[in-house]
Amino acid sequence: MIKPNLLVLEQWDLHSRAFNCPAQWEFLDCKLERALTAEHQGDDDKAFQIYLELIDSCAEYLPALNNLGALLRKHGEPRRAIPYLANAVAIGLACVPDDFELGKDLIPWYWEDNRAFLTAYENLGCCYLDLGDGHLDKALDTFSQVVTINPGYRGVTDLVRKLQALLGTGEEISDDCSPLHPVI
Repeated sequence: MIKPNLLVLEQWDLHSRAFNCPAQWEFLDCKLERALTAEHQGDDDKAFQIYLELIDSCAEYLPALNNLGALLRKHGEPRRAIPYLANAVAIGLACVPDDFELGKDLIPWYWEDNRAFLTAYENLGCCYLDLGDGHLDKALDTFSQVVTINPGYRGVTDLVRKLQALLGTGEEISDDCSPLHPVI
């Protein structure tokens, strides 16, 4: 994946990184609000169309990629959702600098601009779970990776442990969420 043109992951403190969303995204954020409103009002077709327009206007706009994937998943279409979510994850990972230390550096939830990336990761893992047998290993890998870059993220650590037990992997995830698999 080529480094994104607009999106940057910057260091905010010793081991915390946050996406620095470009100013151009403010206009996109306004349009995103219209899509979210449509979705909340039950007009998913309109929301779907707006998300596609947003992606067409800026292919690295993570909120639209994540929200479109989540909407497709909500409608029972995880296979259609996966490419959008995987693209959001790939774009986010392409921003990770070479000096990022797995298990030490974090992309925390408390930075609002990190949330589209983190939830895309979570939604991608959920799509693999939705697909069921034959995809549980992918779900485990996906959830393990998100825990590696954000320990304790929204209860995903417990889900990783349950999937490991179900799959009988024998891998251990420590309480400090040391990396199981390299993310990069």
